[in-house]
Amino acid sequence: LDDKEKEKWSWRECKYVEAWRSWVLMSDPVGCYNTLAEVVNRHPTDLFAVKRGHIMGLILGDGQKMLDIVETAANVCGKAVPPPRYLHGMWAFGLEQQGCYKDAERIAKEGLAFETTLGPDAWLDHGMAHALYFQGRDRLEDAERFLKERSSTWSKEALHPFLYTHCWWHLALLHCERGNFDDCLAIFDERLWPE
Repeated sequence: LDDKEKEKWSWRECKYVEAWRSWVLMSDPVGCYNTLAEVVNRHPTDLFAVKRGHIMGLILGDGQKMLDIVETAANVCGKAVPPPRYLHGMWAFGLEQQGCYKDAERIAKEGLAFETTLGPDAWLDHGMAHALYFQGRDRLEDAERFLKERSSTWSKEALHPFLYTHCWWHLALLHCERGNFDDCLAIFDERLWPE
């Protein structure tokens, strides 16, 4: 954007463009993350910026960045009733990526308690599955049962294809790891590669 164009846009809109340019045009995910973090520091309830920063942290393989940007928002609006939709899913996954599995499970349960008001969140389901899985073999059955129960909320029409297939893939892995090979193959045949 040139200076004349920037005058027509808000500070936040200009930062969105700067983040996009960093990632897409300059192949600089760190610059993109830093710009989004700047937005979230100034506007901690901006979950558009939080989600994109969370994903940049994932792309960078930096769980601390994933958690930091979400906790900036959570510190401001995490205890609101109801909290912003999708906050707890990002928060739980960020905690899990930092090895805080019990905290991730607790935050995921907090988020699930608002489902009647906010609607389902497949990323929250994903975060809970990770939190349960990485607590050890004795939690594998819990993770498998949880995802199996939650799978009825994963609409192919409503979810991004990545998230839809990723949640089913996790359930298939759990079935496989627990020796439920027929269930695993059924997911691949019916959900992941049905054609």
